[in-house]
Amino acid sequence: MGVDAEMAVRVKRLMSDDEIRTLRWRLGESFYTDKFLILKKKPGEAPIDGSTEWDRNRHCLERVSEHFGVTAGDGETLLAVSLMGSYYGLGYERGDLPFLLSLARFLRDYTGGVVYYGGDSGYEIHELTDAVERDLWEHFVKVGHTSYCHDFGGEGMARPHCAFCNVSMRFYGSGRKGMFAAAICAGCGADIETVDGGDTWTERKRS
Repeated sequence: MGVDAEMAVRVKRLMSDDEIRTLRWRLGESFYTDKFLILKKKPGEAPIDGSTEWDRNRHCLERVSEHFGVTAGDGETLLAVSLMGSYYGLGYERGDLPFLLSLARFLRDYTGGVVYYGGDSGYEIHELTDAVERDLWEHFVKVGHTSYCHDFGGEGMARPHCAFCNVSMRFYGSGRKGMFAAAICAGCGADIETVDGGDTWTERKRS
């Protein structure tokens, strides 16, 4: 299991349901809905295995009283963001940091609240201050996702070369007793495979 990104915004006033509904729509419209985990329960459909409404019917933003240790005080509103994607941070350079930082800035500017960011496992959620945001961005500029994206497969084979980017490609799959491997170039998206142990490479066909 990977580490999912978690985000919440604590607003130092009570927000109405209509305000939250408007903000939900703004998030989906502004950042596109595929960035969020949005679950819609069909009319008349019962929750699965006694699960709660939250588990089966959620929007991209929900009013909560607590989220990974962050709580709302008296007269405050805590909103948890339902994200579809991985956490990005020092030691776990996987998620879409530019999106996450843009979303945090949007929430901060729109609500005037305090944004909290972290992961759901092993990476504590904390206030996303200007200093924290700057450190994350500087780290992203230096390493991007290279610290996370290691070779998987291709044992005993030489890495294929991407002539377009003039770099070695990264293995991401193998099998068939060492005869099959797949490799990708992170710079241009070239995706190739071999079925003869690396003697020849062809463009990978995806169904």
